[in-house]
Amino acid sequence: MIVVLIRHSQSMNNHIASTHPETYDEERKDDPELSPLGVSQMKSLGLFLKSKGIVFDRYFCSPFYRALMSTKALFEAMDKPTDSVEILVPIHEYGGCNMKGKGYPGKSRAFVSCCGSVDCGDFPGCRIPEEVTEEGWWKNPTKETNAEAIARTKGFLVYLKQMAKENSNKCFAFLTHGGFMSILFQLLENKGKIVIDEKNLVFATENASVSILRVHEKSIETLIVNHFI
Repeated sequence: MIVVLIRHSQSMNNHIASTHPETYDEERKDDPELSPLGVSQMKSLGLFLKSKGIVFDRYFCSPFYRALMSTKALFEAMDKPTDSVEILVPIHEYGGCNMKGKGYPGKSRAFVSCCGSVDCGDFPGCRIPEEVTEEGWWKNPTKETNAEAIARTKGFLVYLKQMAKENSNKCFAFLTHGGFMSILFQLLENKGKIVIDEKNLVFATENASVSILRVHEKSIETLIVNHFI
């Protein structure tokens, strides 16, 4: 089974970090939208994938707003219907939805179903799990701990191997986050102690980049890390 890991494109938090790092901690949001550049980045990726004739058998998306907006821009550029989109909470960014250690609920089920659009027709057919409610999806009153983030990422790798049992010839895409993927690649490379540092990722990936895995029932092979156009 081929797994395509896509990092969301530039969010407003990313924009602030690159242009005004000295005020990042004060200006960042718990669940930011994409920047104008971020929308453009993901549309460019979508056009590239479309030009190569790449088709995903299933497509999973983090519930964070920047991931939803990235998905919307990607699918518009690929001219694909969004009824194949599935929200998968466990691929959210490490730490969960938080600000300075305090947990926030994230977007509501209604918001997610519309991808934040005034017109829900812009994002029809998205499949949303029951854990995303009208109160949001992040239930923890605090930030996710490092141990919890590592355990969650390990669980995702087990999930991929389970999926590979019956989907050996399929191609699945997961739109996720840089910090989550840094933990994931450290686990795959057997780095021992997992380092989690938002500002100094061990495996840093660019916004709107693509990484590719080949997943078997008992093993996972890394093919490409951090390819971007």
